[in-house]
Amino acid sequence: MGIKNLVDKIFNKKIVQSITSGGDIIPAYIAGREYYPDANYSDLLKKNISWVYACASKNASVCAGVPLRLYAVNKKFTGRQITPSEQKRFKQTAHLIKYINRSDGVAVEIIEHPFLDVIKSVNAYMNQFDLTESLVQCLDIVGNAYWYIVKDNLGIIQEIWPLMPHKVSIIPSSENFIRGYKYSISPGNEKIFQPDEIVHFKNTNIKDYFYGMGCLEACIMAADLNENIQLFENRLMANKAVPDVALILPKDSGLPSEEEQRRTKKEWKRRYGGINNAGGLAIFAGGADIKQLQLSPREINYLSGRKVAKEEIAAIFGVPLSKLTVEDVNRANAEAGDYAYYKDTISPKLKKIEQKINEKILPIYSDDLFVAFDNCVPEDKEYLLKEREVNLRMGVITINEERGRLGLPPVSWGDAPMNMFSLTNTMDAGNDESLNVENEKSIKDLPSAGFIPRIIKRMTRSVKSLLNQIENRIVNEIKGGGNLHPDDVVSGALNGQLLAKQIGNDLTPYWRIVIEYAGQRAIADINRRISGGKKTINKKPRSFVFDIENANIPLVINKHRQGMVSGFIRRTADMIRELIVNAINDNMSAAEIAGVIKSKFDDIEDYAAERIARTEMIWAYNQGTIEGWKQTDGVVIGKKWLLTDDDRLCEYCESMADQITELNENFLNKGDILRGKEGGELNIDYEDIEHPPLHPNCRCSMVSILSDEYE
Repeated sequence: MGIKNLVDKIFNKKIVQSITSGGDIIPAYIAGREYYPDANYSDLLKKNISWVYACASKNASVCAGVPLRLYAVNKKFTGRQITPSEQKRFKQTAHLIKYINRSDGVAVEIIEHPFLDVIKSVNAYMNQFDLTESLVQCLDIVGNAYWYIVKDNLGIIQEIWPLMPHKVSIIPSSENFIRGYKYSISPGNEKIFQPDEIVHFKNTNIKDYFYGMGCLEACIMAADLNENIQLFENRLMANKAVPDVALILPKDSGLPSEEEQRRTKKEWKRRYGGINNAGGLAIFAGGADIKQLQLSPREINYLSGRKVAKEEIAAIFGVPLSKLTVEDVNRANAEAGDYAYYKDTISPKLKKIEQKINEKILPIYSDDLFVAFDNCVPEDKEYLLKEREVNLRMGVITINEERGRLGLPPVSWGDAPMNMFSLTNTMDAGNDESLNVENEKSIKDLPSAGFIPRIIKRMTRSVKSLLNQIENRIVNEIKGGGNLHPDDVVSGALNGQLLAKQIGNDLTPYWRIVIEYAGQRAIADINRRISGGKKTINKKPRSFVFDIENANIPLVINKHRQGMVSGFIRRTADMIRELIVNAINDNMSAAEIAGVIKSKFDDIEDYAAERIARTEMIWAYNQGTIEGWKQTDGVVIGKKWLLTDDDRLCEYCESMADQITELNENFLNKGDILRGKEGGELNIDYEDIEHPPLHPNCRCSMVSILSDEYE
């Protein structure tokens, strides 16, 4: 049914009086003629400068860098079988699920195909990267992009040419919606394309059925403001925008001639414009007055609007500020920005492109073909780590299954689910209250199996309780109606001495008991190696016993507690300040701000408490190992930093790989700056790094280096 008959039926009219396009009414007699959009695309293209260009080019280059792959769902095609993760992703994508359902999940990636040849070498002057980059830029700036598909006599695509969007106008049709596309290359040089010759990509535009709306049109006022501020600043730099002084003549003196004005200006500059003459006294007769001119507070405030304009432009283009500036950007918020950017900005753009290709181009070859970009969204590392830990702990997967996924060889003990191991059984089945650390004096008084997971569990409770106390202090202080200045709230809630005492009371028993456990294991390993171990060359009958009462251990624990408290206060204070400042800017009441604080703390208590507990257990274990090595009377002389053998390493841990230092030396000192493999910088501002962990959730380890006498 044509549009004319459809409209007739809906409105019960015999004659179609109009075709509705957004807010405009297109009379029926215009059908078949050119229809122009409301926006002036030529003017929009001229504004593709400054932050607009930065955002549009960033989106375009990122999209162009994501691989596009061709898949088939028919058995007559051969290629690489899709992976389970690909199948899952396709099933979760609305426009691709039909292909997977039709093939019962059996699909292959096609490596060689005429379409791949075309998309790789688009035309004599462009490649695939150029084509995708120009497409995304056109969509962002004007909301429309057009591909002219060049076919041979057999209907096979030979080339693809992107058309300049501001030179394309659509010819509506009362029967087929679009009759054709008019391309005005230059005055008198025009070409009409049939609908099947053009692939029209467009953004959603609720004002117009025919033309899309670009990001630039949505933020045009911010772009204009940014441009005007730049012009103002340029003039300000060139001539200070306003004269320094003005010569005010009496009302009855009249305006001097242009020649007299030029002479006066020249004489003033000669006498008082030089560096040596600056600030000289000018003397005038005839009642003239001199007035110094300067920018008003309103004009100065106007200049500060550039930051606001940048943020609005970036928000509408979907580009995080971390992609546009290095100001106040650290690894944490950069990674969070990347995840949101790829998920909410880049991925939807790619889905729009692949769906249009699947709809308009691939049916030329076969209905069994479809394209899909690689998944560009980076993994949520923290979520995946937690998911894997849960799956391993609950027996959903085995160690060897997880090692296989990481490309590691299986181990002899890795085929049984972890919840069958005594380590986890002891943790899950045992009575947690039996681990009363306050009443235990030594590791020998504890169960030999499973105590480390149980210690983590108890440490998590202690840290969670601490966070809950801090939350209550903050909420009570805010609700008390006092000053809502962030620093006052932070200083009132985060008392350093009180926190140091609480953390010392709660965590010191755990640190001590894990240090003893690790120290005993380290000593046992050294005894084995020097008394007949397989790697021993010079066997000497020596044996050592770990001494938990060594005077160095309480000193080390106290020093670490101070560094931990300092870092904990700094991170928590930064979070609280940000929450309060944002809430105040949103004109929230004290009760509402307290609610925001409580909600945030409720969200982080479980995760943050467990992360801190695991990190502290790892610190204590490695510290115990170091203390054990130090009690070997010179057998261990050094230590080597080892990485976890998987693909979830951070750039800073990678920089530490295989570093060797003397046993009593630090790998890094407080105040050092560690440069990561990717160029990032990590400030060591909490304590000396004598051993792993380097940061929360760090999974690095160490190996001992023995004296030549024992190697």
